[in-house]
Amino acid sequence: MVNCMPRYIGLKVGVIEFLFIFIILTSAFGNVGASKPYWIRQGVYFKYTAKGEHSVVLELPNGTIYTGEYGVFTWRIIEVSREYITVNASLEAYNLTMSYQRILSPKEGLKKAMELIKKYSRLNLTKSGSCSIGTSKNEMIRICEDEKAVVVSIRSKDYMYGIYVKKEKEAVENFLLLRKIPKMTKSITFNVSLKDNSVLYKGKRIGMNTLFLLDLNVKGKVVMEEWHIKDVRELNATVHARFREFKPPIILVTTNFYKNASNFALYDPATGILIEGYMIVSPVWKLFGFEKVAFSDKEHFKKTKEPVTKSKDIYGFGMVLEDTNAFYFKKDKLENVGIPIDSLLILILSLSVFLVVAYERIKARRMGK
Repeated sequence: MVNCMPRYIGLKVGVIEFLFIFIILTSAFGNVGASKPYWIRQGVYFKYTAKGEHSVVLELPNGTIYTGEYGVFTWRIIEVSREYITVNASLEAYNLTMSYQRILSPKEGLKKAMELIKKYSRLNLTKSGSCSIGTSKNEMIRICEDEKAVVVSIRSKDYMYGIYVKKEKEAVENFLLLRKIPKMTKSITFNVSLKDNSVLYKGKRIGMNTLFLLDLNVKGKVVMEEWHIKDVRELNATVHARFREFKPPIILVTTNFYKNASNFALYDPATGILIEGYMIVSPVWKLFGFEKVAFSDKEHFKKTKEPVTKSKDIYGFGMVLEDTNAFYFKKDKLENVGIPIDSLLILILSLSVFLVVAYERIKARRMGK
């Protein structure tokens, strides 16, 4: 009779060895996706600025555009957990003008134009060809109408307004605020996943976080909606941010924003921190209530004629890192460091399996004899 016991024990030992290796690998690599950079701590903040005429452009979903002379974007970590961080972001824009151009249906445009004509028809308007011209308080009114089109324009010291209707074909409405809006402020609190670097708001995924990178393998990833990372490459350049200089290599990340024209930002490869960029397309815009946000500092172009991506010395463009306390933590001693409970349980289980494997090996050798 053939003794199958040693073969059975050998198979059993092999299965246990496989299980042991699997548990060890799970223990070693299971939490890699939740790893975080050293600088991610409660209280860490980043401040970016853009200075100069038209340095800030904010567009609302209804087409209203605010254009400012100085912009500040700040984000701060207010809470850290194993899986995500909680961030408060604020945007400030100063000395703003406001304008919009809206395409209306011919019916809607004609209705608006006729309401204005009715409102101002009570005035003593002067006829000039197909147009009527007059004033009302601080406003100058011009109404032109024939069988093909209607045009109503109004101008005061504070604003300009106009509506053009080509009957049964098209209608366009324009508005320009001539006086400056001193300041606009927006603030929002959201989460960033440390597993896939996504922006979460009230538990819902909004898109990819671009305020920092957890890894550089982001080419092709969708930021939000139709916008995605078009390319990632190294630049052999020194970036002269307002906060400090960043030596090469520098990571250049481009997106397909601005109707497929490349929109780019520069990152520090050692930390993943955004150094500067044209307020790279971000889900945070949506949380602020904007359709688009563009910061456009002109410092680089005042100091050199070279394009940003071809220059060996890059100065301020887009929004520029002006201040942060992230680098102050680099040499700090680790405090309150503990082993996560799930990792501890896996370690204990691994040791238990190791002891079983050792016992079965000894048992198999004795029975083999």
